[in-house]
Amino acid sequence: MQPMPGNPLRTILRRGRLAEEKREMPWLYPARSVQSIKLTVQVGEIRLQVNNGAKTLSMKTTRIVKAKRREIARALLDDSLELVEFGDRTVTLTDRLPSYAIDAKEEADVRLIIEIIAPPGLTISTSIIQGETNLQGDFAYITCRSESGPVRLKDQKIRKSAVVTVGTGNVEMDGSVGDLTISVNSGDIKCDRITLLEASQCTLQTQRGILKAVFTKLPKTELLCQSGSGDVTVQVPGNSKMLATVLTANGKARCAWNIPKSNRALGDMGAVYAGMVNGGGTTVQIQTAVGNATLDKT
Repeated sequence: MQPMPGNPLRTILRRGRLAEEKREMPWLYPARSVQSIKLTVQVGEIRLQVNNGAKTLSMKTTRIVKAKRREIARALLDDSLELVEFGDRTVTLTDRLPSYAIDAKEEADVRLIIEIIAPPGLTISTSIIQGETNLQGDFAYITCRSESGPVRLKDQKIRKSAVVTVGTGNVEMDGSVGDLTISVNSGDIKCDRITLLEASQCTLQTQRGILKAVFTKLPKTELLCQSGSGDVTVQVPGNSKMLATVLTANGKARCAWNIPKSNRALGDMGAVYAGMVNGGGTTVQIQTAVGNATLDKT
């Protein structure tokens, strides 16, 4: 069916209950032939879980369309496309929506749900404009991008590195990982008992939001946990060797170790602790511009 010219939804839709149309599509690939997965989604949800005994990579997409008239819902369903390609040991899925659906998104709901059961050790790359990303299991590398929506990395074992970039939305993570970078424009970061596997660096940054993180060990070189506006609370083992800085420009600072607190000028609204802990080692910076900054022991 050819896309309707202009913006037909605004002129055709009428009052009434939303009609729903749905399409499900399955794909199967031999586990040994797949090395990486790339997912690009406009609106929807990504659910990926590792099965250690999986002999196949199983993927199912569910396209759900809701509109005020069934014929419009069917047209949107027909004109929406999940393009799946396989080559160079990579499964690539691209979500394509007709332009008139995007222009009139306030009058129609078009989303794609991707459910994947995968073998362990894959490289995963996800990109979503609006929706949720949920990954669970054993991976080699992870790269997650979300313009709007939460990212949840649960029960992780990421052998190499993970990079998460979010425009608006919260990030939740637990498990083990190599080098870790999480960058959020507006949203909270919560990392629950993260084990850094031979990591050189870990960077957690949010421009607007709170940051809470618990680490079972420090990276070798640098740990940076920073918020532009929001409390930052970080816990590390008591025997950690580090050069620690705990800084807030407007708020309270607290450090569980006995390191010097710098004198501030008259009128300063913040506080800073800086010093060597257990002989020094990893550079640890806990910072916020507006809010409280805390470095504590696990």
